[in-house]
Amino acid sequence: MNWLRSIFGSPTDPKSIERSIERQRRKAENSGLVAAFTVIAQVVFYFPSWIADSREAVPANITEARELERRRVELIVNPGGRSFVLVRTDGPSYVTREDHEATVQLFVQGELCFEVQVPYSLGEYGEAWYQARVSAFIEGGWQKDIYAMAHLYREWSKSATRKSRADSLERQKKRFGL
Repeated sequence: MNWLRSIFGSPTDPKSIERSIERQRRKAENSGLVAAFTVIAQVVFYFPSWIADSREAVPANITEARELERRRVELIVNPGGRSFVLVRTDGPSYVTREDHEATVQLFVQGELCFEVQVPYSLGEYGEAWYQARVSAFIEGGWQKDIYAMAHLYREWSKSATRKSRADSLERQKKRFGL
């Protein structure tokens, strides 16, 4: 069997290909990459305006963020100054008017490296995202950048929430004469 691989390359049997794809999908899901990516994908389209007005909300490893067109954003990530382009395409609604699915793609230096299908619903407080399904995954050094972005954003978000709660308590203390 190994001599066949050396001659013909990777397996061409459809079952083998399907198993390999499923292994790659599980690898992305089990490594935490899907969770990290969806954290960033939900807010990345705000980064171009935040970088100018609220820099602390944008992960520090992102040096530039610009909107290329609606729902298409380019990030310049350090170290290395690599170009990350995230593209979101919304599909038609299904089941009800509130239920939708989006495709979010990540291109690194022009190559599609990651893609997820994300069901979401629209509600009173905006979008609620559900479990994303991986539909493309090519491993690479870009994964570390995604993990770092998600970690930095989560840390900022926790800090902002704590500050907001503290400010709210101070206002309430004044209103109740405490």
